[in-house]
Amino acid sequence: MNFQDIKTRAQKDFLWDDNTATNDKLNRTINEGLRRFVRETLCLHDVSTLMTVAGTAAYSLPADSLNPPYVHQVIWDKYVLYPMSYLETRDLKSYLHTSGSPTSFYFNNGQICLYPVPDSAKELKIVYYKKPAELSADDDVPEIPEEFHEALANYAAYQIMRSDRGALAETMTAADFHEREFNEAVRRCRAAMWHNQNDILDVIG
Repeated sequence: MNFQDIKTRAQKDFLWDDNTATNDKLNRTINEGLRRFVRETLCLHDVSTLMTVAGTAAYSLPADSLNPPYVHQVIWDKYVLYPMSYLETRDLKSYLHTSGSPTSFYFNNGQICLYPVPDSAKELKIVYYKKPAELSADDDVPEIPEEFHEALANYAAYQIMRSDRGALAETMTAADFHEREFNEAVRRCRAAMWHNQNDILDVIG
């Protein structure tokens, strides 16, 4: 489904041509649903490859990475690095500037930081989860798997229905139905991502 298909599905079939569902409102709500779907399912990922610099701990993540950032795997010179918790970084604060071969990573101010600080230039691969591209043109197609495109129409339907303070009880019942449909799509996509984790690692090469 493209953007126009999703808007038509929401407007004609779910909202019964409700005149409060303006094109701007549909555009905004569908994109909101897309961002939420991706955040809750982690269904979009990519790989960033760069070279570390001796003495430099912090590296910027790609502009399309989720905010706050979330990564699947970090590899330095073919060695998998392990995430450090907030408590670990707090307890090791006075040692975070130690240099050597990195074994772990943590996030600080939106950047990924390596510990120990790299003492040489090596390849760093970051398998990260990314934000979806905004839908704007009618023929734009959501990046999420096609089987879940209708979930965006469900999201728009229940959000718009609930925004009507004078809505009838049957409208609220319909809104509840569309919310359940959206949440069920999220659940199924999460399950699919869990079973296909090896596919994510395949992009590393």
